[in-house]
Amino acid sequence: MMYRKVSNTVRLHPFAVDLSIALGLAVLLALIPVGGAERTGRPLSSAILPGFIAAIVALPLMLRRRYPYHSLAGIVLLTVLSYGLSSPKPPVMLPLALALYSVGARGYRRGSLISAGAVTAALAVVDMTLVDSAQLAEVMVRDAAWILGSTALGFAVASRRAYVDEFRRRALEAERTREEEAQRRVNEERLRIARDVHDGVAHALASISLQASAAGAVIETDPEGAREALRQIRGASVSALAELRATLGVLRQPGGPAATEDPALDRLARLADVLRAGGIEVSVDRRGQEDRSVPAEIGNVAYRVLQEALTNVLRHSGAKHADVIMAYDRSRLVISVADDGVGPQCGAGRGTGFGIRGMRERVEAVGGHLEAGVKPGGGFLVRADLPLAGTA
Repeated sequence: MMYRKVSNTVRLHPFAVDLSIALGLAVLLALIPVGGAERTGRPLSSAILPGFIAAIVALPLMLRRRYPYHSLAGIVLLTVLSYGLSSPKPPVMLPLALALYSVGARGYRRGSLISAGAVTAALAVVDMTLVDSAQLAEVMVRDAAWILGSTALGFAVASRRAYVDEFRRRALEAERTREEEAQRRVNEERLRIARDVHDGVAHALASISLQASAAGAVIETDPEGAREALRQIRGASVSALAELRATLGVLRQPGGPAATEDPALDRLARLADVLRAGGIEVSVDRRGQEDRSVPAEIGNVAYRVLQEALTNVLRHSGAKHADVIMAYDRSRLVISVADDGVGPQCGAGRGTGFGIRGMRERVEAVGGHLEAGVKPGGGFLVRADLPLAGTA
């Protein structure tokens, strides 16, 4: 908790923190010569000038975060000046080391290395000019250790900051990717539910409308025919309600287990019966390995395509006859619905309606291909090529 408070303070008030560091270090450096004079018995007046110069050396640190190179240059000049005016040398390596650390922590390694080399050369010249030859090697090694250590520490801090920034960037990118993936799945599920509701309800309503018209037309003259139409209406209503319940069940139990086998194609006879009840002849032809197992997802897509295509025949085509062909081979299932109609469906064969668009989306989602359009010589054809191996 304390570390977090300090970190927030540094982040929100960087100049105030640097000013406090500079002033505190200046006071500390000013007191060191005074303490040395007391230990050696020299008069305190002899420590005033060295203490004052040492204190001035620390003041450029207040700019170390905003202008690190300018701060370092000012400290180097003041350090050289303090060495020339004070004897013995004032303890001003700490401000210099802190300035070098600040430059290294910026992450500009080339500029930091150049700065460290320039500082090393400047101090070497000063040491060779002012330090006795007997102590020269020791002093130069000590100065080099300060310079290299502070620069290396700055590099380490810069590397850690870069690592943390990259980690945060990747975390944000991963979060954004997860949100986009979640939104994509939501959109896909929304479209799937919309297609299911459209296909099931549209087919049921088309059947109910047709049978209701038939019942109304013969209720006086053919009561038995009217009762049969009402039975068809009831069957269509029950089927539509079952599909709606299934859809609502998916919405209420999003994590529920998926069905492993879908008997969708077995319901084709019911679809054909609805058209026959409407006066349209329907022929169903199954070719190839019709007894082979069809994956549940492929079977459901095939059923929805047949349902939508036959519903369009019933509602729009004005057809008298429809041919349904289901051709199996080792890897594919090809289904086609062709009619001899001359109604609006034939004139709208560009595939721009919601029904044909939904069929195409379903088929392409499992790696298949859909063709829908006017046949040569009249009528309308829907043909879907589905892979039996599963989705692509």
